[in-house]
Amino acid sequence: MKVYYRFSDGGYSKIKLDSATKKNCLNNFLDHFNFVDVEIIIIADKCAQETLKWLYEDIGTKSSVSIVETNYGFGVKTYLHALDLACALPDEEEVYLVEDDYIHRGKSYRAIREGLEISDYVTLYDHPDKYLPRKQMGNPLVSDGGEDTKVLLTQSTHRKITNSTPMTFAAKAKILKRDKEIHLHFCSDTMSDSYRLFLRLKEHNRKLISSIPALSTHSELQWLAPLVDWNKIIKS
Repeated sequence: MKVYYRFSDGGYSKIKLDSATKKNCLNNFLDHFNFVDVEIIIIADKCAQETLKWLYEDIGTKSSVSIVETNYGFGVKTYLHALDLACALPDEEEVYLVEDDYIHRGKSYRAIREGLEISDYVTLYDHPDKYLPRKQMGNPLVSDGGEDTKVLLTQSTHRKITNSTPMTFAAKAKILKRDKEIHLHFCSDTMSDSYRLFLRLKEHNRKLISSIPALSTHSELQWLAPLVDWNKIIKS
């Protein structure tokens, strides 16, 4: 598995778990993905010298980790850079594209590998918008407390087919190559539209599954995945 972890000092102004700093999220990620058959490429985008020093001296010394410096500035261009790298890989390579403000918990690595055996795209995040109607800042496809779906079972966790997820997900390289133009269509110079991206992929018969309960979450307080005490997961 190849992981492209997009790390930046910047970010949008959001209220997040106090313990979910960029450094803590990265260390939490490494707790669950630092395996011999996982290569982790950290895309350090426009990071301050102090941050780069920490990355090289504390993180880059791990055998599975390498660091690539870019200077795009915080935004979607780091995702497009990661997508280009992923599309250069052999077709069967498993790829996890990760943002730097996610929290992961046990079985995450295993769940991705199992998920890619049954689905084109895999997310570990059970987004709360899948249980809220549009008028409550939820998902337009939600009604009666949920989305129309199908629940699946793999060895480590239940899954459901879901309609969308943010820009942290896994897929095989061959899928990303075939779908690259669709990804590009929904990425501007500054933002991505992940909701419409995955709806368009669904129109092209791509399947996206999420873990239930979640094995990862975005760290924004408003959108923490339900039924997990994430404060107990991330180390402060």
